[in-house]
Amino acid sequence: MGFPLVPLFLVFQVTLLAFARSKNPILPGWNPDPSILRVGSDYFLATSTFEYYPGHPIYHSRDLQDWTLIGHGLNRQSQLPLFGTPSDAGTWAPSLRYHDGTFYLASTTRFVSGAELRLFPRSFYVKTKDIFSNEWSDPIYFDSLGYDADIFWDTNGDVYLTWSGINNNHDKIYSIYQSKIDLETGTSLTPAQIIFNGTLTHDAAARPEGPHIYHINSTYYLLIAEGGTGITHRATIQRSSVGPSGPWENNPNNPILYNGANTNLSVQNTGHADIVQAVDGKWWGVALGVRPQGPPDDPLRLKREQLGRETFLFPVDWVDGWPVFNKGQPLSEEVLSHDGGNVSLPASSTDNAPQQANEVYLNDFTSHTLDKSFYTLRTPYAPFHSLTSGSLQLRPNAYAPGDRDSPAMFLRKQASHNETFETELHFRSPRTNLEEGVGPWALTTDNATVIQTNYIPLASTTDPVKLRVQATPMEYAFSYSEGSVGQWNEVARFDGSVLSIPPAGGFFFKGAAFSMYNTGTGKPNEREFASCGLPGSERRNAVALMGKITNILADVGDYDFNFCFPVPPKLENDRVKLIPFQPIPKHTEAFVEAARSYPDVFKYLGAVGPYETTDDFLSTFYNPIIQKEPGFVLFLLIDKTKPPSTTVGLEGEEGAVAGHLAYINSSAVNLATEIGYILILPPFQRTHVTSNAVGLMMHYALDLPGQGGLGLRRVFWQANELNEPSRRLAERLGFRFEGILRWDRVLPPNKKVHGVGVDVREGDPRGKDWGGRHTVMLGHCWDDWEDGGREKIDAVMARLA
Repeated sequence: MGFPLVPLFLVFQVTLLAFARSKNPILPGWNPDPSILRVGSDYFLATSTFEYYPGHPIYHSRDLQDWTLIGHGLNRQSQLPLFGTPSDAGTWAPSLRYHDGTFYLASTTRFVSGAELRLFPRSFYVKTKDIFSNEWSDPIYFDSLGYDADIFWDTNGDVYLTWSGINNNHDKIYSIYQSKIDLETGTSLTPAQIIFNGTLTHDAAARPEGPHIYHINSTYYLLIAEGGTGITHRATIQRSSVGPSGPWENNPNNPILYNGANTNLSVQNTGHADIVQAVDGKWWGVALGVRPQGPPDDPLRLKREQLGRETFLFPVDWVDGWPVFNKGQPLSEEVLSHDGGNVSLPASSTDNAPQQANEVYLNDFTSHTLDKSFYTLRTPYAPFHSLTSGSLQLRPNAYAPGDRDSPAMFLRKQASHNETFETELHFRSPRTNLEEGVGPWALTTDNATVIQTNYIPLASTTDPVKLRVQATPMEYAFSYSEGSVGQWNEVARFDGSVLSIPPAGGFFFKGAAFSMYNTGTGKPNEREFASCGLPGSERRNAVALMGKITNILADVGDYDFNFCFPVPPKLENDRVKLIPFQPIPKHTEAFVEAARSYPDVFKYLGAVGPYETTDDFLSTFYNPIIQKEPGFVLFLLIDKTKPPSTTVGLEGEEGAVAGHLAYINSSAVNLATEIGYILILPPFQRTHVTSNAVGLMMHYALDLPGQGGLGLRRVFWQANELNEPSRRLAERLGFRFEGILRWDRVLPPNKKVHGVGVDVREGDPRGKDWGGRHTVMLGHCWDDWEDGGREKIDAVMARLA
């Protein structure tokens, strides 16, 4: 069902006078994780693309403000086979470097993510002698497992690879690792060693990453990102007079780039920086940041980041041997000069340049190739388009937007908050199936498409149809018109925040993009460029707005819990109710609000909690621990004997939020699970709540399928040896003591203040503040259950009614 698209308009509506004050971002529209270098008088910059293809755009400039897209480092299927790659996997942060006449682009491609990811992939580099040729080598892979790889050449000729990695797949504590390498083969010459753990508390939330090594004035510097990708994102720097592996002296002014202390600032999430010395000897830096939209008191403002993480420019000064970013000020939408004023530089005007405000982009498809600003979603298996007679024709394949594969789709990044995207469709055959109408308009998430499909009767079966998306800082509107001068008819309007709130268990690493696509909706193309709208045809064609959207779910059936067993809609008796936890405001805000006043309740939960915000809860617990593991599912616990909840997000719910519990470490192969992350808020402790909640979970786990359960063979219980109440509760519910696992876990320093850890020896690699835990193991098996265990738990539940 191919169709010509003529022409394509993009209109940017904010006035910006040429030669006015230089504006940030220098690369508007999502261009995260910038890496920059200079060769002679030419500057080059690369950014991340994730599952978009081709990978890693390469920009060129002569003045640091006027940038042109000259190609992509990964532009062949042999370099980047993104087949079935999840959203926000794909190519992560690049490092662009130049040495001895050759450009090197180091990167990491994550072909999987989430529950199927057990180890990080091997990073790699590609190289070229001519960066303008768009011809890069096939990848040379490193031995190391991690991401954010950076190549550094020492003065003696040694080559170092530095990257971010984790200690193991359970704790997921990130550090900066390094080894010497043979650059020609990528082989490690020395064992991987941790060279730095960051400046924050060394736990799963700190995430030191994005390392860059520099040798400046006989001193080595290590620049990293820390604090995750949200509000707490920052840049910090260390220095060493010894070598590129440290030891490192911490900058007393760290973080040297951090906007998160004031969430009212117009730029947020700043970090992942790189620096370069200009032709005149002055230094400049680039970093990513987002621009939230809306007034400061708007609760959705920090979630309305639809353009994603953009690239910003700032001056770098040197004081006492330390770099000072942006005159010591937060990053802003003005580019400061080294004397504290504003830089004035001309705006770009080339087709392949990032769009500036008050510009019109017109593509009449008269060229033999598409310009470099277009992307596909993942790597195409085969060509699906042609450019003939001033039109773009798209041959449909079986995939649609949101399928975890490569649809017949071209995308272009949204580069301005005020932007209109418009295209015109011409059909090869009369549209006799008017019920098909114009649609769908698609908002896509990763492998869980949310599509609003409007089938609109058309007045003509032969006239062209125009499709339009109008963006403003706060919202989007979809419209269509018939004929060359037909009236525009609006069919949908929605808030911009829905494009940047990540879906359950996901992230927001990219930004919005406009696209044109054609789909066979699950069926292959039957003949080349089949006409649109044949009777009985299920194919669709449309314009789509790509981003992230969170679906406010009505029931369990709408949400993939990533659990290895069926998830019940609820577990309930007349006293308590367990609701499968979904990462939506109704649940997250309710729990965090209820638990905020009781930080001590988290003391036995390993590295979990307490939480100040819902983002803390999602980023440090639910997303990395519950959602990512197929053996885990969390339940929100409600005490039905209490009055209806007035907790934020759960108004009107029957009962009050009492805590949460989970099935963890579950195995469908071994028919086993563990009841864990049992958190009962103090007002509900020593009541009927805990026993009834655990009893319901035991019934569902151990009852046979014919009785409404899973028919598992074993339910186990683990507790800190110092947590006597937990052990007593388990034994009261029929669990048998099976032994103690000595030194089973490492506990972070924040748990030491609660006295829940065991002291370690002097010289421990984690340090004295990182205590240990002995774990008590208890179990309740199917034969215990059938031999009176069921009756025992029922009696306990009834007694504590």
